[in-house]
This record gives sequence, C-alpha cells and structure tokens, in this order.
Amino acid sequence: MARCYERTRNALIAAARQLLAEGVTPTVERTADRAGVSRTTAFRYFPNQRALLVAAYPQIEERSRLGSVAPEDPMARWRPSPRSLRAKSLITSPSCARSYACRWMTGRAASGSAVP
Repeated sequence: MARCYERTRNALIAAARQLLAEGVTPTVERTADRAGVSRTTAFRYFPNQRALLVAAYPQIEERSRLGSVAPEDPMARWRPSPRSLRAKSLITSPSCARSYACRWMTGRAASGSAVP
C-alpha cells in the first residue's frame, strides 16, 4: 500500500514539475489529468494548489524569521537580524572602507576622491 501511495504522489509531483517547466501554472486538476490520476485521488494527496506547489518545490515554502511563537509587541519583533548586522559591519569595517567597491556601495565614491 505504501508503495502505491508513493508512486501516485511522485507521479503527481512529476506532473506538476512538467507543467511548471512548460510555463503552465499547475492546478490540482491539471496535474491529475497530466499524471493520469483521477481528480478525486489527486485532491486526497494535495487538498489545494499551494500544497501541490510546496510538494513540487519545497524551497518555495516561506518560513517566518520570527520563529514559531512571535512576540505580540511589534517593537519586540523589530531587532536587527544577524544578516543585517553582518552587512553593516562589512560596510563600516576599515578594510572595506579603503576599497572602491565599498565606497561605491556607500556613496562615498561619488565625490571623485582618489582611492588609496
């Protein structure tokens, strides 16, 4: 039984990927038709289009950076992320400040000063 489940699920996912590759938005109905599976069966595996797309390409599932339990207070939600802190430290570091690329990124190269 588990083999049949996996085979049907994989056929639906493969059909959804084929439709995407052709530039067609895969609905559960279209995907079922392409996979040769009844629509009722397809909806048992994927109750909606979002579930189908997430199964076809799991990386499109958006995850919150707030974690599973977000604070109620909006100010508690606003904290610099490690990524933004890393970018800020890169731009303000002395070694980066000497490079033309960094000066260009921060707008300091527009003055026309010579780069050491």
